[in-house]
Amino acid sequence: MGIAGEVRRPAIYELKDEKTIGDALAFAGGLLPTAYPQGAKLERIDEQRGRTVLDVDLTQSGTLAEPVHNGDIVHVYPVLSTMDDVVKLDGHVQRPGTYQWHEGMRLTDLIPTTDDLQDKPDLDYVLIERQLPPDEHLQVFSTSLRTAWAQPQSQANIELQPRDKVIVFSFAKDRGDAINLLMADLMQQASKDQPLQVVTVDGRIRFPGQYPMEQGMHISDLLRAGGELSEAAYTLQAELTRYEIVNGDYRETLHKEIDLQKVLAGDASADALLQPHDRLTIKELPQWSEQESVKITGEVRFPGTYPIRRGETLSMLLKRAGGVTKFANPDAAVFMRAELRAREQEQLNLMRQQMQEELASLALEQTQVDTKKTESVATLRNLSTQFEKVKATGRLVIDLPAIIAGNKDADVVLKGGDSLVVPSATQEVTVIGEVFHPTSLLYQSDLDRDDYINQSGGLTNKADDKRIYVVRANGSVLANSGSSWFSKNQTDIKPGDTIVVPMDLERLRPLTLWTSVSKIFYQFGLAIAAWHTIGVLN
Repeated sequence: MGIAGEVRRPAIYELKDEKTIGDALAFAGGLLPTAYPQGAKLERIDEQRGRTVLDVDLTQSGTLAEPVHNGDIVHVYPVLSTMDDVVKLDGHVQRPGTYQWHEGMRLTDLIPTTDDLQDKPDLDYVLIERQLPPDEHLQVFSTSLRTAWAQPQSQANIELQPRDKVIVFSFAKDRGDAINLLMADLMQQASKDQPLQVVTVDGRIRFPGQYPMEQGMHISDLLRAGGELSEAAYTLQAELTRYEIVNGDYRETLHKEIDLQKVLAGDASADALLQPHDRLTIKELPQWSEQESVKITGEVRFPGTYPIRRGETLSMLLKRAGGVTKFANPDAAVFMRAELRAREQEQLNLMRQQMQEELASLALEQTQVDTKKTESVATLRNLSTQFEKVKATGRLVIDLPAIIAGNKDADVVLKGGDSLVVPSATQEVTVIGEVFHPTSLLYQSDLDRDDYINQSGGLTNKADDKRIYVVRANGSVLANSGSSWFSKNQTDIKPGDTIVVPMDLERLRPLTLWTSVSKIFYQFGLAIAAWHTIGVLN
Protein backbone atom coordinates (compact mmCIF):
# COMPACT_ATOMS: atom_id res chain seq x y z
CA MET A 1 0.00 0.00 0.00
CA GLY A 2 0.99 3.62 -0.28
CA ILE A 3 0.92 6.57 2.14
CA ALA A 4 1.26 10.08 0.68
CA GLY A 5 1.21 13.62 2.02
CA GLU A 6 1.85 14.91 5.51
CA VAL A 7 3.59 11.87 7.06
CA ARG A 8 7.24 11.57 8.03
CA ARG A 9 8.15 8.90 5.44
CA PRO A 10 5.68 8.96 2.53
CA ALA A 11 6.25 5.98 0.25
CA ILE A 12 4.84 2.71 -1.10
CA TYR A 13 5.22 -0.04 1.50
CA GLU A 14 5.11 -3.83 1.46
CA LEU A 15 3.27 -4.74 4.66
CA LYS A 16 3.84 -7.93 6.62
CA ASP A 17 2.54 -7.82 10.17
CA GLU A 18 0.79 -4.46 9.70
CA LYS A 19 -2.92 -5.16 9.25
CA THR A 20 -4.66 -1.80 9.86
CA ILE A 21 -4.46 1.83 8.75
CA GLY A 22 -3.05 2.67 12.18
CA ASP A 23 -0.27 0.12 11.71
CA ALA A 24 0.56 1.55 8.28
CA LEU A 25 0.71 5.11 9.65
CA ALA A 26 3.06 3.99 12.41
CA PHE A 27 5.27 2.27 9.84
CA ALA A 28 5.40 5.59 7.88
CA GLY A 29 6.64 7.41 10.99
CA GLY A 30 3.35 9.00 11.97
CA LEU A 31 1.75 12.31 11.03
CA LEU A 32 3.59 15.59 10.62
CA PRO A 33 2.51 18.61 12.72
CA THR A 34 1.15 20.20 9.52
CA ALA A 35 -1.20 17.27 8.81
CA TYR A 36 -4.97 17.63 8.78
CA PRO A 37 -6.02 14.09 9.83
CA GLN A 38 -9.77 14.81 9.74
CA GLY A 39 -9.64 15.37 5.97
CA ALA A 40 -7.67 12.31 4.83
CA LYS A 41 -8.67 10.23 1.80
CA LEU A 42 -8.44 6.48 1.30
CA GLU A 43 -8.08 5.41 -2.33
CA ARG A 44 -9.07 1.74 -2.78
CA ILE A 45 -9.64 -0.83 -5.58
CA ASP A 46 -13.07 -2.45 -5.10
CA GLU A 47 -14.28 -5.95 -6.01
CA GLN A 48 -15.26 -4.85 -9.51
CA ARG A 49 -11.70 -3.68 -10.12
CA GLY A 50 -12.82 -0.08 -9.99
CA ARG A 51 -11.12 2.64 -8.00
CA THR A 52 -13.04 4.43 -5.24
CA VAL A 53 -12.20 7.19 -2.77
CA LEU A 54 -13.34 7.20 0.86
CA ASP A 55 -13.24 10.09 3.34
CA VAL A 56 -11.50 9.00 6.53
CA ASP A 57 -10.86 10.71 9.85
CA LEU A 58 -7.52 9.60 11.20
CA THR A 59 -8.34 10.92 14.67
CA GLN A 60 -11.02 8.23 15.14
CA SER A 61 -10.00 4.88 16.65
CA GLY A 62 -12.44 3.07 14.36
CA THR A 63 -10.70 4.46 11.30
CA LEU A 64 -7.26 3.49 12.58
CA ALA A 65 -8.52 -0.05 13.19
CA GLU A 66 -9.78 -0.33 9.61
CA PRO A 67 -8.05 -3.25 7.83
CA VAL A 68 -5.89 -2.29 4.85
CA HIS A 69 -6.21 -3.91 1.45
CA ASN A 70 -3.64 -4.57 -1.20
CA GLY A 71 -3.34 -1.45 -3.42
CA ASP A 72 -4.73 1.00 -0.83
CA ILE A 73 -3.34 4.55 -0.85
CA VAL A 74 -3.88 6.90 2.09
CA HIS A 75 -3.63 10.65 1.28
CA VAL A 76 -2.97 12.90 4.27
CA TYR A 77 -3.51 16.57 3.41
CA PRO A 78 -1.98 19.61 5.15
CA VAL A 79 -3.87 22.15 7.20
CA LEU A 80 -5.03 25.23 5.28
CA SER A 81 -2.42 27.95 4.82
CA THR A 82 -4.88 30.66 5.84
CA MET A 83 -5.05 31.69 9.47
CA ASP A 84 -8.41 32.47 10.99
CA ASP A 85 -8.02 34.03 14.42
CA VAL A 86 -5.52 36.68 13.35
CA VAL A 87 -5.40 40.26 12.09
CA LYS A 88 -2.69 41.78 9.87
CA LEU A 89 -0.94 45.11 10.35
CA ASP A 90 0.83 46.73 7.41
CA GLY A 91 2.16 50.04 6.15
CA HIS A 92 3.90 52.81 8.07
CA VAL A 93 4.30 50.87 11.32
CA GLN A 94 7.25 49.68 13.39
CA ARG A 95 6.32 45.99 13.45
CA PRO A 96 4.20 44.93 10.48
CA GLY A 97 2.94 41.37 10.52
CA THR A 98 0.27 39.02 11.86
CA TYR A 99 -1.24 39.41 15.33
CA GLN A 100 -3.57 37.24 17.40
CA TRP A 101 -7.20 38.25 17.28
CA HIS A 102 -9.49 38.02 20.28
CA GLU A 103 -13.17 38.64 20.86
CA GLY A 104 -13.93 42.36 21.22
CA MET A 105 -10.56 43.43 19.80
CA ARG A 106 -10.51 47.06 18.62
CA LEU A 107 -8.16 49.18 16.53
CA THR A 108 -6.46 50.72 19.57
CA ASP A 109 -5.72 47.24 20.90
CA LEU A 110 -3.70 46.58 17.75
CA ILE A 111 -2.10 50.06 17.69
CA PRO A 112 -2.12 51.32 21.29
CA THR A 113 0.27 54.32 20.94
CA THR A 114 2.29 56.35 18.45
CA ASP A 115 5.34 54.30 19.49
CA ASP A 116 3.98 51.56 17.23
CA LEU A 117 4.17 53.88 14.18
CA GLN A 118 7.03 55.23 12.11
CA ASP A 119 7.76 58.95 11.77
CA LYS A 120 5.16 61.26 10.21
CA PRO A 121 2.17 58.88 10.09
CA ASP A 122 -1.20 59.96 8.71
CA LEU A 123 -3.37 59.45 11.78
CA ASP A 124 -6.56 60.53 10.03
CA TYR A 125 -6.63 57.93 7.26
CA VAL A 126 -6.25 54.29 8.26
CA LEU A 127 -7.61 51.66 5.85
CA ILE A 128 -9.15 48.37 6.91
CA GLU A 129 -9.66 45.53 4.42
CA ARG A 130 -12.28 42.94 5.37
CA GLN A 131 -13.30 39.75 3.59
CA LEU A 132 -17.00 39.00 3.87
CA PRO A 133 -18.49 35.47 3.71
CA PRO A 134 -19.45 33.39 1.87
CA ASP A 135 -17.32 34.38 -1.17
CA GLU A 136 -14.70 36.47 0.67
CA HIS A 137 -16.03 39.62 -0.99
CA LEU A 138 -13.62 42.47 -0.22
CA GLN A 139 -14.96 45.42 1.73
CA VAL A 140 -12.86 48.49 2.48
CA PHE A 141 -13.45 51.23 5.01
CA SER A 142 -11.34 53.83 6.76
CA THR A 143 -11.15 55.52 10.12
CA SER A 144 -9.16 58.07 12.09
CA LEU A 145 -6.62 56.65 14.51
CA ARG A 146 -6.40 60.07 16.14
CA THR A 147 -10.11 60.00 16.98
CA ALA A 148 -9.93 56.36 18.06
CA TRP A 149 -7.25 57.20 20.64
CA ALA A 150 -9.11 60.28 21.85
CA GLN A 151 -12.52 58.54 22.01
CA PRO A 152 -12.00 54.81 22.58
CA GLN A 153 -15.76 54.12 22.74
CA SER A 154 -16.54 55.91 19.47
CA GLN A 155 -17.21 54.32 16.08
CA ALA A 156 -13.74 55.45 15.01
CA ASN A 157 -12.25 52.76 17.26
CA ILE A 158 -13.47 49.99 14.99
CA GLU A 159 -14.04 46.51 16.37
CA LEU A 160 -11.83 44.20 14.34
CA GLN A 161 -12.82 40.86 12.91
CA PRO A 162 -10.65 37.83 12.17
CA ARG A 163 -8.47 38.21 9.04
CA ASP A 164 -8.90 42.01 8.90
CA LYS A 165 -5.95 43.88 7.40
CA VAL A 166 -5.10 47.32 8.82
CA ILE A 167 -2.97 49.68 6.68
CA VAL A 168 -1.37 52.84 8.10
CA PHE A 169 -0.12 55.53 5.69
CA SER A 170 2.58 58.19 5.88
CA PHE A 171 2.80 61.89 5.11
CA ALA A 172 6.42 61.38 4.03
CA LYS A 173 5.88 58.63 1.43
CA ASP A 174 3.60 58.19 -1.53
CA ARG A 175 0.70 55.84 -0.80
CA GLY A 176 0.40 54.62 -4.37
CA ASP A 177 1.89 51.12 -3.98
CA ALA A 178 -0.46 49.96 -1.22
CA ILE A 179 -3.46 51.58 -2.92
CA ASN A 180 -2.62 50.01 -6.29
CA LEU A 181 -2.54 46.51 -4.79
CA LEU A 182 -5.91 47.14 -3.25
CA MET A 183 -7.27 48.51 -6.54
CA ALA A 184 -6.23 45.30 -8.30
CA ASP A 185 -8.27 43.23 -5.82
CA LEU A 186 -11.29 45.50 -6.21
CA MET A 187 -11.11 45.26 -10.01
CA GLN A 188 -11.34 41.47 -9.83
CA GLN A 189 -14.72 41.62 -8.12
CA ALA A 190 -16.17 44.42 -10.29
CA SER A 191 -19.00 43.45 -12.63
CA LYS A 192 -21.92 44.88 -14.59
CA ASP A 193 -24.14 44.80 -11.54
CA GLN A 194 -21.37 45.84 -9.15
CA PRO A 195 -19.28 48.71 -10.64
CA LEU A 196 -15.69 49.19 -9.57
CA GLN A 197 -15.73 50.79 -6.15
CA VAL A 198 -13.20 53.52 -6.82
CA VAL A 199 -13.14 57.32 -6.62
CA THR A 200 -10.42 59.78 -7.65
CA VAL A 201 -9.08 63.06 -6.33
CA ASP A 202 -6.60 65.17 -8.26
CA GLY A 203 -5.26 68.69 -8.43
CA ARG A 204 -3.85 70.56 -5.48
CA ILE A 205 -3.93 67.84 -2.86
CA ARG A 206 -1.04 66.07 -1.13
CA PHE A 207 -1.56 62.60 -2.59
CA PRO A 208 -3.70 62.73 -5.75
CA GLY A 209 -4.88 59.44 -7.23
CA GLN A 210 -7.47 56.68 -7.01
CA TYR A 211 -8.88 55.50 -3.70
CA PRO A 212 -11.29 52.72 -2.72
CA MET A 213 -14.84 53.95 -2.32
CA GLU A 214 -16.35 53.16 1.07
CA GLN A 215 -20.00 52.77 1.96
CA GLY A 216 -21.43 56.20 2.69
CA MET A 217 -18.27 57.95 1.52
CA HIS A 218 -18.49 61.76 1.23
CA ILE A 219 -16.23 64.43 -0.26
CA SER A 220 -14.66 65.10 3.15
CA ASP A 221 -13.69 61.42 3.36
CA LEU A 222 -11.98 61.61 -0.04
CA LEU A 223 -10.08 64.72 1.05
CA ARG A 224 -8.95 62.81 4.12
CA ALA A 225 -7.79 59.93 1.92
CA GLY A 226 -5.73 62.31 -0.22
CA GLY A 227 -3.88 63.69 2.77
CA GLU A 228 -5.74 67.01 2.85
CA LEU A 229 -5.23 70.07 0.62
CA SER A 230 -1.86 71.44 -0.45
CA GLU A 231 -0.72 75.00 0.15
CA ALA A 232 -1.71 76.11 -3.36
CA ALA A 233 -5.28 74.77 -3.17
CA TYR A 234 -8.23 77.02 -3.98
CA THR A 235 -10.37 76.44 -0.89
CA LEU A 236 -13.56 78.17 -2.03
CA GLN A 237 -14.65 75.84 -4.81
CA ALA A 238 -13.92 72.41 -6.30
CA GLU A 239 -15.34 70.43 -9.21
CA LEU A 240 -16.94 66.98 -9.07
CA THR A 241 -17.08 64.99 -12.31
CA ARG A 242 -19.59 62.16 -12.37
CA TYR A 243 -20.31 59.49 -14.98
CA GLU A 244 -23.86 58.22 -15.34
CA ILE A 245 -25.31 55.52 -17.58
CA VAL A 246 -28.37 56.90 -19.38
CA ASN A 247 -31.06 54.26 -20.04
CA GLY A 248 -28.36 51.62 -20.46
CA ASP A 249 -27.46 53.25 -23.78
CA TYR A 250 -24.49 55.54 -23.19
CA ARG A 251 -22.41 57.12 -20.47
CA GLU A 252 -22.85 60.82 -19.81
CA THR A 253 -20.33 63.08 -18.10
CA LEU A 254 -21.65 65.61 -15.61
CA HIS A 255 -19.77 68.40 -13.84
CA LYS A 256 -20.90 69.77 -10.51
CA GLU A 257 -19.51 72.69 -8.53
CA ILE A 258 -18.70 71.93 -4.90
CA ASP A 259 -18.68 74.60 -2.20
CA LEU A 260 -15.37 73.49 -0.78
CA GLN A 261 -15.37 76.15 1.90
CA LYS A 262 -18.54 74.71 3.41
CA VAL A 263 -17.21 71.15 3.15
CA LEU A 264 -14.07 72.14 5.05
CA ALA A 265 -16.23 73.90 7.64
CA GLY A 266 -18.18 70.68 8.27
CA ASP A 267 -21.42 71.68 6.54
CA ALA A 268 -23.16 68.35 5.82
CA SER A 269 -25.40 69.92 3.16
CA ALA A 270 -22.36 70.65 0.96
CA ASP A 271 -20.56 67.37 1.71
CA ALA A 272 -21.92 65.38 -1.24
CA LEU A 273 -22.25 61.59 -1.16
CA LEU A 274 -19.91 59.97 -3.67
CA GLN A 275 -20.66 57.38 -6.33
CA PRO A 276 -18.31 54.92 -8.08
CA HIS A 277 -15.93 56.57 -10.57
CA ASP A 278 -16.51 60.08 -9.20
CA ARG A 279 -13.54 62.43 -9.71
CA LEU A 280 -12.95 65.42 -7.44
CA THR A 281 -10.67 68.15 -8.82
CA ILE A 282 -9.05 70.59 -6.41
CA LYS A 283 -8.26 73.80 -8.28
CA GLU A 284 -5.15 75.89 -7.91
CA LEU A 285 -5.29 79.27 -6.24
CA PRO A 286 -5.42 81.94 -8.99
CA GLN A 287 -2.04 83.49 -9.82
CA TRP A 288 -0.30 80.92 -7.66
CA SER A 289 3.10 79.78 -8.74
CA GLU A 290 6.16 78.44 -7.03
CA GLN A 291 8.59 81.16 -5.99
CA GLU A 292 10.67 82.05 -9.02
CA SER A 293 14.05 83.74 -8.96
CA VAL A 294 16.53 85.41 -11.29
CA LYS A 295 20.30 85.60 -10.87
CA ILE A 296 22.24 88.77 -11.63
CA THR A 297 26.03 88.85 -11.45
CA GLY A 298 28.94 90.96 -12.58
CA GLU A 299 29.22 94.70 -12.47
CA VAL A 300 26.08 95.60 -10.51
CA ARG A 301 26.06 97.12 -7.03
CA PHE A 302 24.29 94.20 -5.35
CA PRO A 303 24.75 90.99 -7.32
CA GLY A 304 22.84 87.90 -6.20
CA THR A 305 19.73 85.82 -6.71
CA TYR A 306 16.47 87.76 -6.50
CA PRO A 307 12.94 86.40 -6.13
CA ILE A 308 10.61 87.93 -8.68
CA ARG A 309 6.90 88.48 -9.03
CA ARG A 310 4.80 87.91 -12.12
CA GLY A 311 5.30 90.62 -14.76
CA GLU A 312 8.52 91.98 -13.27
CA THR A 313 10.94 93.34 -15.88
CA LEU A 314 14.70 93.48 -16.22
CA SER A 315 14.72 97.24 -15.60
CA MET A 316 12.94 96.67 -12.27
CA LEU A 317 15.47 94.01 -11.31
CA LEU A 318 18.39 96.30 -12.18
CA LYS A 319 16.90 98.96 -9.93
CA ARG A 320 16.60 96.44 -7.06
CA ALA A 321 20.22 95.42 -7.67
CA GLY A 322 21.37 99.04 -7.38
CA GLY A 323 22.12 99.53 -11.08
CA VAL A 324 25.39 98.92 -12.90
CA THR A 325 28.75 100.09 -11.62
CA LYS A 326 31.04 102.55 -13.38
CA PHE A 327 33.20 99.63 -14.48
CA ALA A 328 30.36 97.85 -16.31
CA ASN A 329 30.17 97.27 -20.04
CA PRO A 330 26.38 97.18 -20.68
CA ASP A 331 26.95 96.57 -24.40
CA ALA A 332 28.43 93.16 -23.56
CA ALA A 333 25.72 92.03 -21.13
CA VAL A 334 24.73 88.38 -21.48
CA PHE A 335 21.10 87.51 -20.72
CA MET A 336 20.36 83.76 -20.57
CA ARG A 337 17.01 81.98 -20.29
CA ALA A 338 16.67 78.40 -19.05
CA GLU A 339 13.89 77.37 -21.43
CA LEU A 340 15.80 78.69 -24.44
CA ARG A 341 18.89 76.78 -23.34
CA ALA A 342 16.92 73.54 -23.05
CA ARG A 343 15.39 74.02 -26.51
CA GLU A 344 18.73 74.87 -28.11
CA GLN A 345 20.45 71.92 -26.44
CA GLU A 346 17.77 69.57 -27.71
CA GLN A 347 18.36 70.77 -31.26
CA LEU A 348 22.13 70.45 -30.88
CA ASN A 349 21.79 66.90 -29.52
CA LEU A 350 19.62 65.96 -32.47
CA MET A 351 22.12 67.33 -34.97
CA ARG A 352 24.97 65.58 -33.16
CA GLN A 353 23.06 62.31 -33.32
CA GLN A 354 22.49 62.76 -37.03
CA MET A 355 26.19 63.39 -37.49
CA GLN A 356 27.08 60.19 -35.64
CA GLU A 357 24.63 58.22 -37.78
CA GLU A 358 26.17 59.71 -40.90
CA LEU A 359 29.63 58.72 -39.71
CA ALA A 360 28.49 55.16 -38.97
CA SER A 361 26.91 54.88 -42.41
CA LEU A 362 29.99 56.17 -44.21
CA ALA A 363 32.26 53.82 -42.27
CA LEU A 364 30.51 50.87 -43.91
CA GLU A 365 31.15 52.14 -47.41
CA GLN A 366 34.20 51.47 -49.59
CA THR A 367 35.60 54.99 -49.27
CA GLN A 368 39.10 54.07 -50.44
CA VAL A 369 38.08 54.52 -54.06
CA ASP A 370 36.57 57.95 -53.40
CA THR A 371 39.32 60.25 -52.16
CA LYS A 372 36.98 63.19 -51.68
CA LYS A 373 34.55 61.20 -49.58
CA THR A 374 37.40 59.74 -47.49
CA GLU A 375 38.62 63.26 -46.81
CA SER A 376 35.09 64.30 -45.83
CA VAL A 377 34.79 61.44 -43.35
CA ALA A 378 38.06 62.40 -41.66
CA THR A 379 36.94 66.01 -41.43
CA LEU A 380 33.58 65.00 -40.06
CA ARG A 381 35.21 62.87 -37.35
CA ASN A 382 37.34 65.82 -36.32
CA LEU A 383 34.29 68.11 -36.20
CA SER A 384 32.35 65.55 -34.20
CA THR A 385 35.06 65.55 -31.54
CA GLN A 386 35.02 69.34 -31.36
CA PHE A 387 31.24 69.59 -31.23
CA GLU A 388 31.10 67.40 -28.14
CA LYS A 389 32.24 70.55 -26.33
CA VAL A 390 29.37 72.65 -27.65
CA LYS A 391 26.74 73.48 -25.03
CA ALA A 392 23.72 75.65 -25.61
CA THR A 393 23.77 79.00 -23.82
CA GLY A 394 20.12 79.97 -24.10
CA ARG A 395 21.24 83.51 -24.76
CA LEU A 396 18.64 86.14 -25.56
CA VAL A 397 20.14 89.19 -27.26
CA ILE A 398 19.16 92.33 -25.37
CA ASP A 399 19.99 96.03 -25.61
CA LEU A 400 20.95 96.73 -22.00
CA PRO A 401 21.98 100.37 -22.59
CA ALA A 402 18.51 101.05 -24.03
CA ILE A 403 16.88 99.31 -21.05
CA ILE A 404 18.94 101.41 -18.62
CA ALA A 405 17.92 104.52 -20.58
CA GLY A 406 14.24 103.65 -19.97
CA ASN A 407 13.26 102.30 -23.39
CA LYS A 408 10.19 100.20 -22.56
CA ASP A 409 10.22 98.48 -25.96
CA ALA A 410 13.68 97.08 -25.19
CA ASP A 411 12.74 95.88 -21.70
CA VAL A 412 12.39 92.14 -20.97
CA VAL A 413 9.70 90.46 -18.85
CA LEU A 414 11.55 88.08 -16.53
CA LYS A 415 10.97 84.36 -16.05
CA GLY A 416 12.16 81.99 -13.36
CA GLY A 417 15.64 80.70 -14.11
CA ASP A 418 16.75 83.78 -16.08
CA SER A 419 20.24 85.08 -15.43
CA LEU A 420 22.05 88.29 -16.36
CA VAL A 421 25.82 88.77 -16.46
CA VAL A 422 27.07 92.33 -16.72
CA PRO A 423 30.79 92.05 -17.51
CA SER A 424 33.37 94.71 -16.91
CA ALA A 425 34.77 96.70 -19.79
CA THR A 426 36.93 94.54 -22.01
CA GLN A 427 39.89 95.32 -24.21
CA GLU A 428 40.02 92.00 -26.06
CA VAL A 429 39.01 90.86 -29.49
CA THR A 430 38.83 87.09 -29.92
CA VAL A 431 39.51 85.14 -33.10
CA ILE A 432 38.37 81.50 -33.30
CA GLY A 433 37.89 78.88 -36.01
CA GLU A 434 40.07 78.15 -39.00
CA VAL A 435 43.06 80.31 -38.16
CA PHE A 436 46.50 79.00 -37.33
CA HIS A 437 46.50 80.42 -33.79
CA PRO A 438 43.01 81.05 -32.33
CA THR A 439 43.50 83.58 -29.54
CA SER A 440 42.36 86.82 -27.91
CA LEU A 441 44.11 90.03 -28.92
CA LEU A 442 44.28 93.47 -27.37
CA TYR A 443 41.84 95.82 -29.07
CA GLN A 444 43.43 98.50 -31.23
CA SER A 445 41.29 101.10 -32.86
CA ASP A 446 43.34 101.15 -36.05
CA LEU A 447 42.89 97.43 -36.79
CA ASP A 448 40.09 95.86 -38.81
CA ARG A 449 38.84 92.30 -39.09
CA ASP A 450 41.53 91.10 -41.46
CA ASP A 451 44.25 92.60 -39.27
CA TYR A 452 43.08 90.59 -36.27
CA ILE A 453 42.91 87.44 -38.40
CA ASN A 454 46.44 88.03 -39.64
CA GLN A 455 47.67 88.52 -36.06
CA SER A 456 46.15 85.10 -35.28
CA GLY A 457 48.34 83.44 -37.87
CA GLY A 458 46.07 83.95 -40.87
CA LEU A 459 43.57 81.62 -42.49
CA THR A 460 44.17 77.89 -42.81
CA ASN A 461 43.60 76.10 -46.11
CA LYS A 462 40.28 74.85 -44.68
CA ALA A 463 38.90 78.33 -43.99
CA ASP A 464 35.85 79.77 -45.74
CA ASP A 465 36.85 83.41 -46.22
CA LYS A 466 33.45 84.31 -47.70
CA ARG A 467 31.44 83.32 -44.63
CA ILE A 468 33.45 84.88 -41.81
CA TYR A 469 31.13 86.43 -39.23
CA VAL A 470 31.47 88.54 -36.10
CA VAL A 471 29.62 87.98 -32.85
CA ARG A 472 29.24 91.29 -31.07
CA ALA A 473 29.71 91.47 -27.33
CA ASN A 474 25.91 91.80 -26.88
CA GLY A 475 25.31 88.55 -28.85
CA SER A 476 24.19 90.02 -32.14
CA VAL A 477 25.78 88.63 -35.29
CA LEU A 478 27.17 90.45 -38.30
CA ALA A 479 27.06 88.01 -41.20
CA ASN A 480 29.40 88.21 -44.15
CA SER A 481 27.66 88.52 -47.51
CA GLY A 482 30.82 88.56 -49.56
CA SER A 483 34.50 89.39 -49.58
CA SER A 484 33.75 93.15 -49.57
CA TRP A 485 31.57 93.02 -46.46
CA PHE A 486 34.12 94.79 -44.22
CA SER A 487 35.48 98.10 -45.29
CA LYS A 488 38.50 99.66 -43.72
CA ASN A 489 36.18 101.67 -41.47
CA GLN A 490 37.69 101.48 -37.99
CA THR A 491 34.23 100.99 -36.37
CA ASP A 492 33.91 97.53 -37.92
CA ILE A 493 35.49 95.76 -34.91
CA LYS A 494 34.74 96.73 -31.30
CA PRO A 495 36.13 95.61 -27.94
CA GLY A 496 34.55 92.33 -26.87
CA ASP A 497 33.84 91.16 -30.44
CA THR A 498 34.51 87.57 -31.46
CA ILE A 499 35.61 86.91 -35.05
CA VAL A 500 34.56 83.43 -36.21
CA VAL A 501 36.29 81.90 -39.21
CA PRO A 502 34.23 78.87 -40.29
CA MET A 503 35.46 75.82 -42.12
CA ASP A 504 34.91 75.64 -45.85
CA LEU A 505 32.08 73.13 -45.79
CA GLU A 506 32.07 72.75 -49.57
CA ARG A 507 34.52 69.87 -48.93
CA LEU A 508 31.68 68.09 -47.11
CA ARG A 509 29.16 68.49 -49.94
CA PRO A 510 28.99 64.72 -50.62
CA LEU A 511 27.54 64.32 -47.12
CA THR A 512 23.78 64.44 -46.68
CA LEU A 513 24.22 66.40 -43.44
CA TRP A 514 26.09 69.31 -44.94
CA THR A 515 23.41 71.76 -43.78
CA SER A 516 23.29 70.32 -40.25
CA VAL A 517 27.07 70.47 -39.90
CA SER A 518 26.95 74.10 -40.98
CA LYS A 519 24.38 74.87 -38.27
CA ILE A 520 26.40 73.09 -35.60
CA PHE A 521 29.52 75.00 -36.51
CA TYR A 522 27.56 78.24 -36.35
CA GLN A 523 26.21 77.37 -32.90
CA PHE A 524 29.72 76.45 -31.82
CA GLY A 525 30.88 79.96 -32.67
CA LEU A 526 28.00 81.60 -30.82
CA ALA A 527 28.55 79.49 -27.72
CA ILE A 528 32.29 80.17 -27.53
CA ALA A 529 31.63 83.89 -27.99
CA ALA A 530 29.05 83.94 -25.21
CA TRP A 531 31.19 82.03 -22.70
CA HIS A 532 34.17 84.20 -23.57
CA THR A 533 32.15 87.34 -22.89
CA ILE A 534 31.16 86.25 -19.39
CA GLY A 535 34.62 84.89 -18.61
CA VAL A 536 33.86 81.15 -18.80
CA LEU A 537 35.43 78.88 -21.39
CA ASN A 538 34.49 75.20 -21.90
